[in-house]
Amino acid sequence: MRVLRPLRALSRLKGLQVVVVGLLEAIPSIWHVIIFGLFQTFVFAILGVQLFGGQFHRCNDSSVSHKDECVGRYLHYPTDVGWPIWTERKWSYSVYHFDHMGAAMVSLFIVSTASSWHQISWGGMDVAGVDHQPIENNAPLYGGFFVIFLVLSKWMWTNILVSIVVDFYMRAQKGLGKERFATSEQQKWWSAVKLNKLKSMTIMRNELIASYGIPTSGIRHWLLHIVMHNYCEVVVMVCICLNGLILATQHADQTETWSTIVQWSNFAFTIVFVLETSAKLLALFPRAYFSQGWNCFDFVITIVAMLDGTTSVFRIFRLGRLFKMVQRAKGLRALLNTLLLALPSMANVGMLLLLLTFTFAILGMNLYHEVSEGNLQAINHHLSFQSFGSSMLLLMTVATGSDITGHLHDIARTCDAPVMCYEELPPATMRYMPELPLCAYAPEPDPEPKCELRNTAFFFFPIYFMMANYLLLNLLIAIVLDKFTEMALEEGLLTNSSVIDLVRRKVMLDKFFMTLKLKVTQWRRQQEEIDMQMERVAVQRSEARLTKNKKKRSTSSTDRDHANVHSPERDPIEDQLMT
Repeated sequence: MRVLRPLRALSRLKGLQVVVVGLLEAIPSIWHVIIFGLFQTFVFAILGVQLFGGQFHRCNDSSVSHKDECVGRYLHYPTDVGWPIWTERKWSYSVYHFDHMGAAMVSLFIVSTASSWHQISWGGMDVAGVDHQPIENNAPLYGGFFVIFLVLSKWMWTNILVSIVVDFYMRAQKGLGKERFATSEQQKWWSAVKLNKLKSMTIMRNELIASYGIPTSGIRHWLLHIVMHNYCEVVVMVCICLNGLILATQHADQTETWSTIVQWSNFAFTIVFVLETSAKLLALFPRAYFSQGWNCFDFVITIVAMLDGTTSVFRIFRLGRLFKMVQRAKGLRALLNTLLLALPSMANVGMLLLLLTFTFAILGMNLYHEVSEGNLQAINHHLSFQSFGSSMLLLMTVATGSDITGHLHDIARTCDAPVMCYEELPPATMRYMPELPLCAYAPEPDPEPKCELRNTAFFFFPIYFMMANYLLLNLLIAIVLDKFTEMALEEGLLTNSSVIDLVRRKVMLDKFFMTLKLKVTQWRRQQEEIDMQMERVAVQRSEARLTKNKKKRSTSSTDRDHANVHSPERDPIEDQLMT
């Protein structure tokens, strides 16, 4: 249970608590989608067991056609030895197969990740019968089974899950009116950034003039008119782009002529940028000039460019001028504002993803630390569970869906390299391959590798992948998408979009049908109230008639005659109905 100790950070970090609470609230929304995905996989697993059960295994001797023939020895031609050797035939079992429901579910999970799924599909296309040696492309139509499942799981079910997560996040944002996955302190920072977000050049120019006024001096007024003119901004932007393109042309072993051209072009661009900065400083004076962040940024870049030599590492700071294009391009400005506004929520979700990866890395080191590089496909000294760093790197690779097939294969089933020795080697062999052991000095020969199966890996990797990829990474997508939509609307990027018009029409139709539904509901309620009133009136009238009949029977005949002479009295219930 020591691997769960990192989870104690949830009680200390408010950002993680906010994300966990939000995810718990999202469970009812995504639960039905998860059940649908499991049911879909379950159905295909049943079909896969019927089609491929017992047919994914093979003999190490490709000349054998049946399991019963996979006995004895055969001549094997290994790639690391220059001559054939006698090898024992062995019927090997594949890690991914469809012999039972558990193995079928794991195999289909690998297919749904689209990570080396073709290897499993090739195995299905090579089946030749139970306990028969697979034959290449023996049943090519079976490839459609895996293609259909990939389309339904990867491109439909996964996108439905993403849309549910995005919809939940946006509905939560709309209901709260603030950032959903951010603490109160981060809310304040988010509000401040939203108020001071990156603005266009025109807005910044107007704010600067409104705050400090127009210079009265003739030279300063003339310089301000030049540096604030649109043509001047266009010229500066062109110089910035050309400077970036020239820096991008530098390469190793470039000629001396091209190095000279790059050096003098950088010198010319530096003069242009120094003149622009000097003109702005003289026109606005330092107080007004340094009141805007972009001017401070330009000043620092210009100073670095002036101090830059031919081989200075500060040359890379020249590329910072490319960010000035944000002031002109609406799309870039919307993207950068999206990044700034989404930072608090993304940081909290990223911390939760890091904590999840940290916990699974420690668990993997405890379970699979003995799996080392050797007779493996994907596990090596960079990606393994032998150290904390390599464990974190392996899990981050799995979270992105990169080669989860190979990692799960190597961890689930590890085979030691076979031990072989040679009675006699040619003299030339010892000169070039002295590592080949002789039987007199080698351990007991064992040409068959020893394999170990770890069933826990079939739960370890799918659980981590679904939590990291399907849930947390999709939540990051939802955060970025929500913030980009907000910034794009403010920048006017989506004003004339047909998508927005379609959404607007849908909202209007939804509002119309909702109003119509309310009207129908109100009419039904009114009809029900009228019916209830009519029933009450009928009951009251029947009771009144019974009372009247009793009175008539108890009166004398004289009173009855007198009552017959006078007009009958009006029924109060009828008066009420008339009203």
